[in-house]
Amino acid sequence: MVNKVILIGNIGQDVTTRDVSNGIVANTSLATSEKRNGEEKTEWHRLVFFGKLADLAKQYLTKGSKVYVEGKISYRKYTNKDGVEVNSTEIIVDQMRFMGGGKSDDSRPSNSRPAPSRNAPAHDEEIPF
Repeated sequence: MVNKVILIGNIGQDVTTRDVSNGIVANTSLATSEKRNGEEKTEWHRLVFFGKLADLAKQYLTKGSKVYVEGKISYRKYTNKDGVEVNSTEIIVDQMRFMGGGKSDDSRPSNSRPAPSRNAPAHDEEIPF
């Protein structure tokens, strides 16, 4: 069986992180768009990063950054702070490629793309489930 998602889009909000028992987890949203019959339709996706990938996301992704991500779809149910049960669909990211538009860094012009070494490899062993 296969559960694989590939998305290219723009980050919708700055990355937030939190510490968990076995490291760090980062969250953000991603907008993907397509045109149908002359109208543009935008879909929003929740992205979740773990471990080193979370560190990279926090360091380099900001609202508007263009990014390529690969991962799997995850469905979960939880109770929010108001006691309401919420269903959530998330993309658990295991690979990403920065495509420009991230936080600038003093060692390169802000409009250039990061070096290939900043491409994040898969980190399946860091996903806690």
